[in-house]
Amino acid sequence: MRYILQFMVLLGDIAFATAIVVSLYYAYRSPIVWIVITIAIISWRKTGGFENWRPSMIKQFLKNAKECGL
Repeated sequence: MRYILQFMVLLGDIAFATAIVVSLYYAYRSPIVWIVITIAIISWRKTGGFENWRPSMIKQFLKNAKECGL
């Protein structure tokens, strides 16, 4: 269960980056898209960004999940 949860977190980062790329590809001239993307990136960075991809953070997450009973 821990590994599935970690995998889903990593997939979420990939989906987020893919959504930004697709949005910019199809609507790069729209100022509303740029505003939404900017807000999304700022909030994503405040929550850790690609921190979940570092091996030390993965080990810490798996350790904490094991202690919580997952």
